[in-house]
Amino acid sequence: MYIDKNDLIWNSISGLFQPKEFGIEHGGKVRRLLVESLLNVRAIWNKPLIVLAGLATTGHANKSYHYAAPPVREGADAVDFIIPAVPFSDVFVRLINFKDIYGIGLYYNWRYKGEATPGFHIDTRPNGLLWYRDQAGQYHYNPDGKTLIRVLQMGDAIRYTGG
Repeated sequence: MYIDKNDLIWNSISGLFQPKEFGIEHGGKVRRLLVESLLNVRAIWNKPLIVLAGLATTGHANKSYHYAAPPVREGADAVDFIIPAVPFSDVFVRLINFKDIYGIGLYYNWRYKGEATPGFHIDTRPNGLLWYRDQAGQYHYNPDGKTLIRVLQMGDAIRYTGG
């Protein structure tokens, strides 16, 4: 189910998330499951979680789940976020156990407010896919175990300290 900026969920979570964080303040929709998943991630550690992207029309891959694609997708089926106070690997371990989150992107070298910070992309694609983007901006899909551990260690080594 998709929700828009007028959905009642925003009243109950107004101190945590706002429609503008998900790109729907001027219209459009986001999958409710993504909002609920981020609420669950935030609740695990009771730490701030910053949404970087939800519904979008540019700035992502051609077939991005950030884009609405009627009639298949009414709105955003993807969210990018950071949770600065929690180790990268800890967040990943929780994400892989979330029901209905089948796409996970690992970005250990994002920039937020001018500082390096690791972040995540999650989506509700029908088939599972795990990927990471390396320092050169190249995407690598379904990495082997050793590579995945290295990527998580690189993310754990970076800690956003800004406000």
